[in-house]
Amino acid sequence: MTKIKLSQYVIALGAITVLSACSSTSTQISSYGAAVEQLTSQIDATINETNQLSIDYKLSRIAEQSHYGANKDSSNGGCFIVVSQITDNVDGNSNLCTRIGLPTFEDITPVIPENEIKSLYLYKANKALQSYAQSLQKLNDAGSAQEITSATIKLDSSLVGLYTQYEALSGDTTYNEDFHKTLDIVSGSIAAIGRSVAEAKRRKALKTIIKEADPWIIRVTKSMEQELNNDHFGKLKKAYEQTSLRELFTNYNDLVRASKLDKQQRKQMINDIYETWKDYSAREMKSNALVKAVEKIRVSHNTLKSEVSKDIFASSEISNTVSELNDYYKQLDSFHELLASCKGILKLEDETYTCSNEG
Repeated sequence: MTKIKLSQYVIALGAITVLSACSSTSTQISSYGAAVEQLTSQIDATINETNQLSIDYKLSRIAEQSHYGANKDSSNGGCFIVVSQITDNVDGNSNLCTRIGLPTFEDITPVIPENEIKSLYLYKANKALQSYAQSLQKLNDAGSAQEITSATIKLDSSLVGLYTQYEALSGDTTYNEDFHKTLDIVSGSIAAIGRSVAEAKRRKALKTIIKEADPWIIRVTKSMEQELNNDHFGKLKKAYEQTSLRELFTNYNDLVRASKLDKQQRKQMINDIYETWKDYSAREMKSNALVKAVEKIRVSHNTLKSEVSKDIFASSEISNTVSELNDYYKQLDSFHELLASCKGILKLEDETYTCSNEG
């Protein structure tokens, strides 16, 4: 993995002087950064959502086994659940439980354990993209030496993150020298901001940063797409939501049959079932949209690079690509926006929405 040359950024930060109190002139760099930041948040949501589904699934299994054991008058030593297979467990009457075969909380671990989630390459690559987007916003909007310093530190971390996670996802270590050249160029451009209060210097630095970052954005997003196309999370999500739906329907029918729900309780349970069904039915379209969204980040950054290379920092091209990024965010954030995004034939087959013959 790459180790950053801290001296580069110490020099750059040391060269920064107090900027004028005037804010930066209007550009669309911040809008672009905000759109990317919003979109990458959906990958976090997918990982965390799948983790929680895994835990809920295992907890429901314990509840189901306990219910079955109680009905059969087979409490296995007086207990239905134990803390650990290696710890003595007792019931309220101080009867020692029979531990073998009973579920334990040690068995209830997330698909990606919380204490290991930050070591997941896809998660960290996404975080690096988020950080890069935030650093562009910070640098574009900075109005003081302190704000420039903060933006520089964030940019430093995000660029190193982009490279190291590309390396981790792809296994390709051949670009180490190229990456350090990128850092040299970027640090020089940031140092130049401090030598002049002119807005032109800030724009020149942003132009250099975006140009130098583009190859790493391309490489890391392509690696992320490949990982997302494996659909590890999608398959797990389908299995867990399928089971959750079945349990929700069964529980609702049992309670209604036993006349244990009033009208308001029935309505609330139906609402809960519908929300779970929406996630389940749209899972394939959402998975496809997520991959396309990562691709759009790559394409949009290339558009941004093309525009700033011509010293254009606000244009219809940038505005359009920001709008497209926001559209993908809405699709991933809203069930109805996701379905409405289908430009072809929207079908619901086997409780799964599909969009075919897209133009």
